[in-house]
Amino acid sequence: MNDTYTYEDWNSGKVCLELPYIINVVEKSNPLRVEWGQIKESDIPIIKQKRKDLFEISVLLMFNKLKNQFEDDVQTTKSLNYLFDRLISKYEEILFGKISALEEYVTLKIDNTVFEYNHFVDIKNYATNHILLSKDIEYDFVHSSNCRLQSPEKFSAETEAEAYYRFLVWLKEEKSIRKNKKNQVNKITWRDVFIDEEHYTKALEIFDIVIDKNSKISSHAFVFHILRKNLYLKDIKHKVYIEFLKENYDVIFSENKITTRKSAYLIKLINQHFPELSIY
Repeated sequence: MNDTYTYEDWNSGKVCLELPYIINVVEKSNPLRVEWGQIKESDIPIIKQKRKDLFEISVLLMFNKLKNQFEDDVQTTKSLNYLFDRLISKYEEILFGKISALEEYVTLKIDNTVFEYNHFVDIKNYATNHILLSKDIEYDFVHSSNCRLQSPEKFSAETEAEAYYRFLVWLKEEKSIRKNKKNQVNKITWRDVFIDEEHYTKALEIFDIVIDKNSKISSHAFVFHILRKNLYLKDIKHKVYIEFLKENYDVIFSENKITTRKSAYLIKLINQHFPELSIY
């Protein structure tokens, strides 16, 4: 009669489930290897959930190591965009690139990182099956933390693949976030253009009356003249005002300089709605 083993036996490392391959034998004396049929039936779901939890812990551990290394690299890089692009290319190559001819080791083109061939193939198999094809993960590659068939200091290929993928997604998102933050910092706001919020609010009223989406640059030039004449604006150049309009109101100019032209129609609008403003 075959012995029946429990979750505690598996978790303590007394027994290890037979897996498709052995990651790394730590001790010369191999532990007792068993199959699912030798595990107490009520403990099987507990072991499966524990394996899932252990996988998630190891993935997060490696993911955080990758992020920490990235932050260290940020401190020394001369170009943040170059760093982002290089790392994105690297992990796309690892996960989704083609494998070169069969050799004992695989060397990445982008930075000469070396992988043992079979380990590299396992990474790509995980990427294909569980990332590209979205197949369910069985976690049959996960041992108990105390199982002597694996080294606690070595990540499985599946852990690496999942961590690489999460890091790749994070890199792309982080690149976009940092780019947007930079644009926000450099964006010209009303505070850069108008002397105070009261004059900016009044200028919006003028925009509503005088300007629409089809207005030509001469109309914007006229408004610029009115605003500057009536001391609404700070001491700014034409280019700053143009950039303010482009960034905040989706105005498209091919010119970088506006020339003041007094339109009889626009003058009539200003006199009608804003008689307090000086035009000449």
